[in-house]
Amino acid sequence: MNPASPQRRNLAICIALLIAATLLTYWPALQNEFINYDDPDYVTANEMVKKGLTTEGVKWAFTTGHASNWHPITWLTHMADVSMFGMKPMGHHATNLVFHTANTVFLLLLLWLMTGSVWRSAMVAALFALHPLHVESVAWVAERKDVLSAFFGLLTLMAYSHYVRESRESKVSGLKSKVWYGVALGLFALGLMSKPMLVTWPFVMLLLDFWPLGRAKAEDGNWKMADGKIWKPLVIEKLPFVALVIASSIVTVIVQKSGGSVTTAMNLPIEDRLANAVASYCKYLGKTIWPTDLAIFYPHPEIRYPISSQWPTWIIALSTLGIIAFSAFALRQAKSRPFILSGWFWYLGTLVPVIGIVQVGTQAMADRYSYIPLIGIFVGVVWLLAELVNRLRRGRHWAMAGSLTVIFACILVTRAQLPHWRDSFSIFQHAVNVTSHNAPALANLGTEYFKRGDYEQATRLFYAALEAYPHFANANYSLGLVAQKMGKGEEAANHYREALQTRPDHVLARHNLAFVLWLQNSPKEAEAEFLEALRWKPDFLEANLNLGNLLLEEGRPQDGQTFFQAALQIKPDSTTAHMGLGLALKMQDKLTEAEAELRGVLSVEPEHLEAKLNLGVVLAELGQTNEAAIHL
Repeated sequence: MNPASPQRRNLAICIALLIAATLLTYWPALQNEFINYDDPDYVTANEMVKKGLTTEGVKWAFTTGHASNWHPITWLTHMADVSMFGMKPMGHHATNLVFHTANTVFLLLLLWLMTGSVWRSAMVAALFALHPLHVESVAWVAERKDVLSAFFGLLTLMAYSHYVRESRESKVSGLKSKVWYGVALGLFALGLMSKPMLVTWPFVMLLLDFWPLGRAKAEDGNWKMADGKIWKPLVIEKLPFVALVIASSIVTVIVQKSGGSVTTAMNLPIEDRLANAVASYCKYLGKTIWPTDLAIFYPHPEIRYPISSQWPTWIIALSTLGIIAFSAFALRQAKSRPFILSGWFWYLGTLVPVIGIVQVGTQAMADRYSYIPLIGIFVGVVWLLAELVNRLRRGRHWAMAGSLTVIFACILVTRAQLPHWRDSFSIFQHAVNVTSHNAPALANLGTEYFKRGDYEQATRLFYAALEAYPHFANANYSLGLVAQKMGKGEEAANHYREALQTRPDHVLARHNLAFVLWLQNSPKEAEAEFLEALRWKPDFLEANLNLGNLLLEEGRPQDGQTFFQAALQIKPDSTTAHMGLGLALKMQDKLTEAEAELRGVLSVEPEHLEAKLNLGVVLAELGQTNEAAIHL
């Protein structure tokens, strides 16, 4: 393909306009805060990420299954953000926006490379950049994995298209084509290490082979949908990509099971998951056409107990018929309008990993899951409408007017959606307003009221969450927090126990139950709960610190020392851990070592009274009475 100069000029204009429109539309997102939903796991409460980009952090990124995911590249970008911007949310939001803008440009270039059509490719890219369903992926820091995996995924397809072009030009597998194939494979690996959403990419490549790359044609130029001689080498060519998919899938299942994401308290029967998948395919399309009532969390409808999710039968029937009918239509149009088949099956196929047949989490669907799949819908619709409009008199004028109207509407709705992501209170209040029986939204909104000291409103919302979903562990945990804050120890312990009935791995509930038991003079029971919390999460800093202090109080300094040392492995600059270790060493008459630890505390906090007092005692016992007197 050797595009003429005017086409390159048009391409440059489209790229500039797309970059400007994307940045201007999403600019308000840079003023948003972190939100208290996944952002703590990924950034704000993640001790390893908060250290920035370090050698230790790189090793951790490639070996951890934290947050029930293995996505080392995503972790590295969060660490890099901390190194560059600290904990100021603006920089983290800016990185998401940069990746989204880059994805928009890459999508335009990819479609242009494969089709040669600038304006149609630009319209698809504009819909991708500005559609309100993509706000969640861009405006939520924890969804870095969405924009990052798409970044590498689109680069993979660009490299693949270069490989196909070089293969055609050389007629045999030449050096350039091998290089591009290797580049595509490497980029694909990086994409999978950003988010395993790209496991369907070999299937996407086969769709692109059909259209627009046209590799499924016979020598006479006719389509050969079922010709094994044509498709067999194309499938074999994808096997190295499939091998990466298998490896990524195995790792993903292992870490999600170990993290409790696959097997949850709300584990729906397979028939309900299939029904939800069918309904969600159509609901995503509905929200694409009419993007209203967008929420951070969509609950399953009419949850009953034992757990089941009841979609009305007529919705499932119509959705199933709709999917089958349009799939048949796409197949019938394969020869005359191959872009319909390619776009439709892109949408169906790329949603498979997140459509809920394998249940990960408790949501029915999520806006962020549409980030990549909607590309297929945008391609099919734009190419079809362009073909139809070109038949009209003054069709170009109609196309221009219609395109500008749709783009302007997307910008308006996206700008209206962005303020809801301003902070935790805004996003969960909005979710409560636009959905019903939304237990996570109610509980998280209650948490925001709890932080503001409005315990009455917080309690009301936590009980509303339990009414929506009686087995919701987080709501019981939060009620325990309120009771504990108000000095109602026994009530708090009961709520924590209720939470642990449904979520034995709820380490915060277990830790707080241990703390309450400790205050109620039940040290043995408290120790057992602390240990159980650490069994589930060995790097739980507060559990190590509190168990260490409990053991000191019980006169077991050697045992306590173990947990303070474990805490220092997690956070080497923790003055609390150094203080506890100093006390443990002092109690064992290891005075020189205790002195070093206590001096370390005072070097960070010179007015730390407990450290001064104990250092004075240690120095006195070491015979350094003058300095001891100063500290005492």
